[in-house]
Amino acid sequence: QLMAMLYQVNPKQVIFQKADEYVSFTSPVTLWNANKEQILDQLLKKYELTTDQKEKEFDYTELTLVNPTLLWSENEINWGDSSGTFIVGTDRIKADNLSITQIATVLSKEKQQFYVYLGKNQTLYDWDFHYKYDNLMKNDLYDSFGIAIEPNKKGVLPVYIVK
Repeated sequence: QLMAMLYQVNPKQVIFQKADEYVSFTSPVTLWNANKEQILDQLLKKYELTTDQKEKEFDYTELTLVNPTLLWSENEINWGDSSGTFIVGTDRIKADNLSITQIATVLSKEKQQFYVYLGKNQTLYDWDFHYKYDNLMKNDLYDSFGIAIEPNKKGVLPVYIVK
């Protein structure tokens, strides 16, 4: 999960070939938001890991940003100094300071499907939308955030192999 967040990809795009280890990790929010590469480099060195990037074909649902003016600023929800905090209820997801990529990862976990955002926008936004029923989620994301959902896509995506 941590490596996926640092690479800014879905966890399905990270293949760990070493034994899983528990890692306790803290980072200042400013470093986390501004320099994920530095954090990644330090983790790789500390745990003597290397990475290879390859490509793999996936079936996925793509989130596409079609109207960026509808995205909420990071000031809509304020849960303190935390970054990347979210709550998943019975039918809604609320989040404080998550990127579109991170929202795709939350959706993947909650809906047990592979959601991906392939755009370049990594700005942090606040979120509050329905996720339980696909049609309501599709309408809510489009109308409130300018994000279209395109299911049944197939394509080659990068995969990070951690050794």
